[in-house]
Amino acid sequence: MDEAPRPKPIGKLQEFLPQLLWLDYERLAAEDSKAAQTPKPLEIASYFKEKLSTDFRWWVYILGCVSAQLLCIAVTGDSLFGVLTGGVVESLRLGTSVTTMRHLLGGSMLWGLGALQFFGRRFRQGSLAWVHRLSGRLFLMVWLLVVGPTALYLSLIVSIGPQKAQFSTMALACILIDNTIWPYYYFWRAFLIIKRKAAGEESIKLHGQVMAAGFGMTTTLLLQRPLQMLVIAIRWLILSLASVLPSFLQDVLEVIGYRILDHHIILSATTILWGVMFFIAVDGPRTKWVQTILGFPPGSAQEIFGSYQPSIPESAFWRCRYPIYIALRAIVTSCFTSDPNPMPQDLDGS
Repeated sequence: MDEAPRPKPIGKLQEFLPQLLWLDYERLAAEDSKAAQTPKPLEIASYFKEKLSTDFRWWVYILGCVSAQLLCIAVTGDSLFGVLTGGVVESLRLGTSVTTMRHLLGGSMLWGLGALQFFGRRFRQGSLAWVHRLSGRLFLMVWLLVVGPTALYLSLIVSIGPQKAQFSTMALACILIDNTIWPYYYFWRAFLIIKRKAAGEESIKLHGQVMAAGFGMTTTLLLQRPLQMLVIAIRWLILSLASVLPSFLQDVLEVIGYRILDHHIILSATTILWGVMFFIAVDGPRTKWVQTILGFPPGSAQEIFGSYQPSIPESAFWRCRYPIYIALRAIVTSCFTSDPNPMPQDLDGS
């Protein structure tokens, strides 16, 4: 009986197969390496929530700013930037002193409760979970009734300063108002997420991310403050040099110090630098690049925003909000002809 013929290898498959597998391995390894080297989107909400919950250095800075503010009020009777600006910016010597004090004290309490919310992990579960829930409700109440309303009011009537900087302070007012509206929106949505818990444990995680986004909005000025202080220091140096230089140079430096680097212009410019991100977010928190940067989980739009697509009124508000802010600013400044928060005569901002 003849032996059945063995199938012949197709071409040089037996020789080529190991090379093919190796080439495929190299391709996959190259793709993995490329993916590792490709920067991932900056997921601010996830990163910020993790830092707030694990890195005490964030809280050292935040609570350090709060302590410096309260200490300055106790020692001098004025806010920190009221002292630094000669009583013309965020000062307790202005007509808005009562509102400013409420805002400063409310903000200090808000960040203290925030520290307990994010850093106090032991209070989130078990027999002490009531501490997390109670402090969370107090946090929202302080924002809703004290910090948010005072922030909106002070933002709307921010002074134009001695240089009558109507345009720059209008832009400042719009950004500060927007910077207050966004936390209101995120806190409200976070409250609804944790109340409904539509996805169980995933909803709890999402609640934390949305709360971190809102809380981050309330601390944006803390990131602006060092830049503002730097420019104030430069202004002081310029004016100090002007007093010892020849008169022709003294005139130039005084123009720079008093007119170009007016304290209200400094506040406006250093705020607009980062605040422009609010302006270009046409659809507000629903803007796609905002959701990408914040790192919200894919497919979470329904739970975060209540719908995959905004309603017509919601979309209209976010897209028309800046004309609304400008119109409100025009009302309080009598069509940009007056100062809504004039300085007392004895204050020159020196």
